[in-house]
Amino acid sequence: SRTLRYPSSVKFDNNGNMFVVEQNSHQISKINMSTGILSRYVGLAEDQGDENGTQDEARFNHPQDIAFDSNNDMYVIDRGNTKIRKVVDDGTNRIVSDYAGNGNWGTSDGPALEAELSDLKNIVIDSNDNIFFSGSDRIRKVSANGDTVSTIAGEWGGYSDGYGSNARFSAPQGLAIDAQDNLYVADANNSIIRKISDINGQVRVTTISGTGEYDYVDGTSELASYRRPRYVAYGGGSLFVVDTDDNR
Repeated sequence: SRTLRYPSSVKFDNNGNMFVVEQNSHQISKINMSTGILSRYVGLAEDQGDENGTQDEARFNHPQDIAFDSNNDMYVIDRGNTKIRKVVDDGTNRIVSDYAGNGNWGTSDGPALEAELSDLKNIVIDSNDNIFFSGSDRIRKVSANGDTVSTIAGEWGGYSDGYGSNARFSAPQGLAIDAQDNLYVADANNSIIRKISDINGQVRVTTISGTGEYDYVDGTSELASYRRPRYVAYGGGSLFVVDTDDNR
């Protein structure tokens, strides 16, 4: 009986609750998996902004994606505000605060609340509560203690495998992570799937699927082709890819 406005992400928290990011409604909603009831969780419907506070005060600007840490705290890619926001449920209220990004568009690393973010896409969290997010042809990291933002891989566009900033992406979007903390990237404009191993050490980027040809072809990792892979999800030992084209 209630509509959704441009649902851009669906994620589950550590207790199996489903959350839907409603990008064009500037809110995040929750679905009770026992009753099927959909209700607003945080953010004010149709009311975009950049305010922190409780679930009835805080505002977002086109939120894009969410992830949960080991404490079940939620982190929000707030695309329109070029920030990452944190949501903590204290049992009475859901408190929203800025976690990374100063609100200015850019790629400067540094202290988390002074760093510049841009073109924010997707977010995942590793087993140590480090946050990884995609944007501006880079994969970037917020340290587990929330102190710093750093670029772990990529620089300005292109394509190359390699280590750290020597690797190149072109409009990387979807991210997924496995139990060994390997990171997977839907490298949309390169039409390939990339893997980032040793994400907290000697960061290495490799291509694991896709020829780089803009096409729909099934087959082995060496033969398969994608058009514009946008999202990836890891589960049961398999990686799943949402592939699109420019007309969808």
